[in-house]
Amino acid sequence: MKPTSFKEGDYVDIHVGQLFSLVIGGALPYDFYSVRWCDSVKGHQYDSSILAENKTVPEEEINERVHESPYSYRVGKSADVEVLCNRIFSREEQETFTRMIVDLYRYQLFIDGLPSAAMTKNKLTGKLEANYKEGIYMGDFDLEGKAWIYNHLSITVKTHKVTQGDELRIVGFEVEPKSIRSEDIGIKNLDDARPQYIRTNWSEYPVIKDGILFSYSIKTVMDETTTWQSRMDHYYAIGKHDVHLW
Repeated sequence: MKPTSFKEGDYVDIHVGQLFSLVIGGALPYDFYSVRWCDSVKGHQYDSSILAENKTVPEEEINERVHESPYSYRVGKSADVEVLCNRIFSREEQETFTRMIVDLYRYQLFIDGLPSAAMTKNKLTGKLEANYKEGIYMGDFDLEGKAWIYNHLSITVKTHKVTQGDELRIVGFEVEPKSIRSEDIGIKNLDDARPQYIRTNWSEYPVIKDGILFSYSIKTVMDETTTWQSRMDHYYAIGKHDVHLW
């Protein structure tokens, strides 16, 4: 796969793979759009080129697994919170989301063929750490039966300037999922936002009359140390076959 160089301001699509779970015993994968969250403006377009470098996936399967996502990126630019859609879920839909969250379903995003690294907080240190293997979880839950949905993605794209010229290459892709109540979507520090619960105990599902807002924000960071040739080193370090690349 040859590197792609972009000019500042170029639009780059962000793609998404299937919903999958690594729960022991085997959990079936689902199409990303099998649940009713935000749709892609371009529709459900498959793109086999995204995984062309991953020779472990049969070509006939790739076409069925990678979609256009609702997210997009302008090279070299950053963007504040952008609301994608508002979804009012039925009780049945809340139950579906909760079941998949409890079953640890997650997904992978891709930009310029690079899989996303999920950023999660270390419970001991409170610091963000990059996870290159597990994917982006749909949400989380606790032992009291509460479940909350990750309805916001804080995306960081790392770029590297080419040796000659002013073009940029994408060398890093980090995604931190957050759960944010709709009333808190506009606050300055999203880390202070209250979580968006979709189940409040083992049997109670709150009625969310005004719906759930799905949103994302993007930050561009210049990375002078990582080159296009070395951008996959983190993934290969844990074993190429251990990274969910579709």
